[in-house]
Amino acid sequence: MGWFSNLVSARTTTASKPAQWFINLIGGGPTGSGEIINADNAMRITAVLQAVRILAESSASLPLKLYQRNGNNKHEATDHPAYQLVYSSPNESMTSFDWREAQMVALGLRGNAYSLVKRDHQGALGELILLHPDKTKVVMSQSGKLFYESMETNKTHPARHILHQKGLSTNGLMGLNPIEMTREALGLSVAAEKHGATTFKNGATPTGILVTPDKAKPEQINELKKSWKKENGGNNKNGVAVLHSGIKYQQISVSNADAQFLETRKFQIAEIARIFNVPVHLLHDMDRSTFNNIEHMSLAFIKFSLRPWLIRMEQRLNLSLLRPEERHHYYFEHNLSALERADIKTRFSVYAQGRQWGIYSANDCRRKETETLRDDDEGDSYHTPLNMMDQDAINDAKDASNEPSKETGHDE
Repeated sequence: MGWFSNLVSARTTTASKPAQWFINLIGGGPTGSGEIINADNAMRITAVLQAVRILAESSASLPLKLYQRNGNNKHEATDHPAYQLVYSSPNESMTSFDWREAQMVALGLRGNAYSLVKRDHQGALGELILLHPDKTKVVMSQSGKLFYESMETNKTHPARHILHQKGLSTNGLMGLNPIEMTREALGLSVAAEKHGATTFKNGATPTGILVTPDKAKPEQINELKKSWKKENGGNNKNGVAVLHSGIKYQQISVSNADAQFLETRKFQIAEIARIFNVPVHLLHDMDRSTFNNIEHMSLAFIKFSLRPWLIRMEQRLNLSLLRPEERHHYYFEHNLSALERADIKTRFSVYAQGRQWGIYSANDCRRKETETLRDDDEGDSYHTPLNMMDQDAINDAKDASNEPSKETGHDE
């Protein structure tokens, strides 16, 4: 059964009483604030834009490579077809950065990202084609097998032909849509932004009513309103109001300061940071950031925000791009060292201690700094402090000292 037949047979709605799925399909229903929020217009909120962007750009900027296990060591599996697809270019139209960034944007806004895995007739990898998440549907057959229906290809694809990245999930099959789940919070943010824009564009300062000493005629009231708006509204706001003929101004509305408008706007930034699990300072709210804590918050972002996404991606790539027999020897892995690098003084202090205790060779340190490797014997040598001795050597020395003397003696 195809996409459209499933849609018609399983989901019916009417114009007078539309079903919730149809409301979501055409843009989402209104929130308590009156604003319509969906995955597309949510990006108009600057904090959402920045939260999605920092996750997408950070993850896409990290080197992602396929490795092959070799005993206790590993090396890059450059000869494997999946290596170039993920590390260099998944298809003719996208770089690896483009593809991974677009996937992360789809995950941040919709909770799911899909790519068609193209293979030749022998099953060899060919291309990875990004699919729009709104045009892809997960279907489970009666036997429990997963299929994916795509409006872009107009086909139903088996699960092995689809790379499905998913976010937080309650069933392991579909990621939850973070925008849909937090529509009310995002709607409040849009409403507050619109309120501020309307206030500063059209509001006269101060806002209130004009009181005349005598009863005014309708034409006099209209003329007074036009005059007030012309002199004190729009581009003339914050000007000086001059009243005459006994007219008095009486403020009746609550000002933005009284309504804690700015505090509401700041709270919404923190709210959006919680939604996307991103530190507030990465959304450019630096009120509580200091030189002492900003580095620790950045490391917390790598550990608690970014790393779970990277692990999801790595494990899904292993499952979708590698054959079952290959997964014992090959695996995808991001290189986080670029994000975790400290300042140059701290890095070289670590290198010095690593060299001193035999943890690093000179070339190990140079690799971390992306420097040209030394080609002499000293480049890959490991040092051992002279005042250190292996425990086995100590035990051997004790055993040797406890052995009876082997000098020639006389029998009694």
